[in-house]
Amino acid sequence: MTPKQHIRSGKTAEWRHDAPEHTEAANEALRKEIAERRLSDEALRRSETKFRTLYDSTSNAIMLLGENGFFDCNPAALAVFGCATREEFCAKHPADLSPPTQPDGTDSRTLANRQIAKGLEKGSHQFEWMHKRADTGEAFPAEVLLNAMELDGKRVLLASVQNISKGRQMEARIAEAMKQQQAILEVSPIGISLNKGRVIQWSNPAHCAMFGYTLEELRGMDTSVLFVCQEDYERVGREIALQIPQGLVCTLELEFKRKNGARFWCFAQGRALDAGDLSAGVIWMLIDITERRQAERRMQIFSREVVTARENEKRHLSSVLHHDVGSLAVGISAYLDAIEEDLRSEKPGKALRWMQRTRRLLDESLQRLKGIAVELRPPELDVLGLSAALRQHFSLVTKRGGIRIRFKAGQHGNRLIGDTAVVLFRVAQEALTNAVTHGFAKRVAVDLLTLKKEVRLTIRDNGTGFDPSKKMTLSMSHLGLRVMREMADFAGGAFTIDSSPGNGTTVRLTLPIATAPAAPPLPPPPRPWPAGRRGRDLELTGAAAREETKARGRNIRSAVRSLRPRKGSRA
Repeated sequence: MTPKQHIRSGKTAEWRHDAPEHTEAANEALRKEIAERRLSDEALRRSETKFRTLYDSTSNAIMLLGENGFFDCNPAALAVFGCATREEFCAKHPADLSPPTQPDGTDSRTLANRQIAKGLEKGSHQFEWMHKRADTGEAFPAEVLLNAMELDGKRVLLASVQNISKGRQMEARIAEAMKQQQAILEVSPIGISLNKGRVIQWSNPAHCAMFGYTLEELRGMDTSVLFVCQEDYERVGREIALQIPQGLVCTLELEFKRKNGARFWCFAQGRALDAGDLSAGVIWMLIDITERRQAERRMQIFSREVVTARENEKRHLSSVLHHDVGSLAVGISAYLDAIEEDLRSEKPGKALRWMQRTRRLLDESLQRLKGIAVELRPPELDVLGLSAALRQHFSLVTKRGGIRIRFKAGQHGNRLIGDTAVVLFRVAQEALTNAVTHGFAKRVAVDLLTLKKEVRLTIRDNGTGFDPSKKMTLSMSHLGLRVMREMADFAGGAFTIDSSPGNGTTVRLTLPIATAPAAPPLPPPPRPWPAGRRGRDLELTGAAAREETKARGRNIRSAVRSLRPRKGSRA
């Protein structure tokens, strides 16, 4: 029998009827080959299943593209492009799933063919493309990846399309947020800087203006240049090393220096961008508090001066009470002794004359005490209002010294009350004191104008004047000026001083008005005793006055009788 050959998978097996051992070996090889092929087919089937699962389940649109267009796609492609079936999708050209033109103005079909050719040529090609849905026509940006591959002996493209519209929207929102943050940093009045290793990396305009440098000058500058002294620089370094690594906010008040050498105070706060990685840098925010520190310093000085002024006023009041009222009390005591002696000597006429002198001295004491009370707080301010209190005060000042005061006021039926009236009175009182004591003025004009929403007080004098721009000393009553200014600020008003050497001084105060309805008419004042009859004004009228007169007469007669020797007694 002639041998036969059987070719399978590149192997040659010879079948011989006259060689049983060879037949058995051939059968064994065939069985082995069939088993290997089954294993290979099974592995191929599993691989195809895995590929198909990935192909169908991925969220990216995947499609196969040949010379004649699409010939397969996964379900994600149908969802992304809004097609109902694979047949509907595969019937379209890539340009049919795109707007007529791309963002650069190129025709979509022409550019699509160009991109396909480039993918087949290069083997892999990635680009961005503007697609549109087939159902709604809505355009969306996409990222396309083309990979060339062999399939059934033909070169095809595996295309992957990812909708990046959400990413683009997120990028746009991030860009808008960054733009807003940059605008905030640009216009913020707070100085902000980013430091790495105590070297400035970036500063906003407020920070640059605060130190007087440009951004180019500050970038890369060691912060030690900005400190007044090395000690402060080292102290801040210790605070940073202690607090910043713990994620804490480092808060300090420091004195810095500008490019021109000027010093200023700052409230500074610093915090690490990442407490776990200090190399990322530390953000510092600085607020210029120089004016606040100066105001605090002025307030401290002013407080001490106020205490000193109060002590001086107490000393003055004590002196007035001791020298003026005290001396009058001593005089009254001496007159009373004289009266007693005359009464004992049976000289009632002389005793009456001493009593009249005592009354006049007592009247003078009461007037002095009343003057002190008026200076402290005039009762007319609470009872009759501001105008009456000012007239009373101006009358006392005119009597004490050779000065003429013209006062003009009008209140349109309303009476100024409360803090407004007190501030106006005190400012007028202080301005008049300064005009007489320091300006040596002889004439003063005071105008009080009450409008609907504000009240204006103007005090003009013809004194020596001064230069308000120059620093004043206590002898120039700078404390009084500061007190007036502080009272105006307290009441929410405006205070100005116009003066120059030799041209007098004008003080202007404007306050928001606080008014009350016009007070009801007051009862007529009590009729005083005639000055020639009793030598003083007693606020007693009618029956009360007559009764007091009778009582005094009875007391005098009783005192005289008690001093006369009785009949039958020896002197």
